[in-house]
Amino acid sequence: MLNRYRLRLLIQLLFLIISILLVYLATNFIAHAYCPYSVICFGFRGLNPGSPFLFVTAIIGGIFILLSALFIGRRFCGYVCPLGTLLEYLNYLNPFRKKLARKMIPPNIERTLRVGKYIVLVLTAVLALLLYGYYYFQVCPVMLLTLSTELTLLGFAALLIIVIGSILVKRFWCRYLCPYAAILNCFQFVGRQLRIPRTKIYRNLEVCTDCRCCEYNCQMNIVITDQEYIEDFNCIYCLNCLKACPKDQCLKL
Repeated sequence: MLNRYRLRLLIQLLFLIISILLVYLATNFIAHAYCPYSVICFGFRGLNPGSPFLFVTAIIGGIFILLSALFIGRRFCGYVCPLGTLLEYLNYLNPFRKKLARKMIPPNIERTLRVGKYIVLVLTAVLALLLYGYYYFQVCPVMLLTLSTELTLLGFAALLIIVIGSILVKRFWCRYLCPYAAILNCFQFVGRQLRIPRTKIYRNLEVCTDCRCCEYNCQMNIVITDQEYIEDFNCIYCLNCLKACPKDQCLKL
């Protein structure tokens, strides 16, 4: 029987393969036409009368993913995003990965580093509105990996930082720099304010022994043992915490 962990891996690989085939087989491939973050990169640009937005499919897809975050959180990041999948498994190249698992980045430092993705979000929105989006395109990993932009020295440096960072730190890009993750979190915040029910991971306080195995295996470095329901917007539902938990019925989706 296909369990939920293998199902997630299968879905990840499926979308990764589709993305690779799309990049190298599609005629006149342009990353903007398929990237959901185009809702910002070009959606804001479209607010400028002199630069209409043309990638309607990306806008529709991007908005659909944002709205889905209100109800199912950041499952797009954990299951569908090909960049997230690629960077997630880069971490397996780290020979010290298992030893470093128990040396988590302290919560206060983690919270500070997470601000980075909101800064990138604001910068890209402003650049798009002012028609200077090209500067972000030079460092955008989606643009660089799909060969949709010329590789400059700045772009090479950005790509190198993201790759090395992902090898050393789980989901480095997703946790600290991804602007689309930031806007997904913003939508989840709106959903919380509107009291829209969202799927969460539940921790049975009576069963839990606070061994922290769940936290050591969390890709997003979320503090799980301080909560009954995992409210953190950064959860991508990778379910590593459920898989690592030694107690039956302790963590449930």
